[in-house]
Amino acid sequence: MSIDFGGGSKFTVDVAQLDGLIKGLTEARVKVDAIGRLAASTRQMTSPPSEEDYSRGAIRQIIERTVDDRDGTHTRANQAYSDALDTMIQKLTAVRDQYAGTEGVNQNKLRPGG
Repeated sequence: MSIDFGGGSKFTVDVAQLDGLIKGLTEARVKVDAIGRLAASTRQMTSPPSEEDYSRGAIRQIIERTVDDRDGTHTRANQAYSDALDTMIQKLTAVRDQYAGTEGVNQNKLRPGG
């Protein structure tokens, strides 16, 4: 079965493998979300290893580039990755459910009296 993800992105997957693919993508999303929470915990790194200007500036920049919600930060990249995984999971689930519904109708038509 060929699945269109828009923007010219298509791939083919065996219907029998959809559940495994959905499960793997769901596990990946859980890990991405855990990484996001870990990165967010860097905001608590308010005490630099030293009181000199370089250390204070380094801590500030690490936090800004990691957890601030703006372009180029880990937070934005991580959220985009999580969103892409969600989209794939939703589309694959919809395809699986549609296929199962269509297959059920087809099987009922083949039964006597169906």
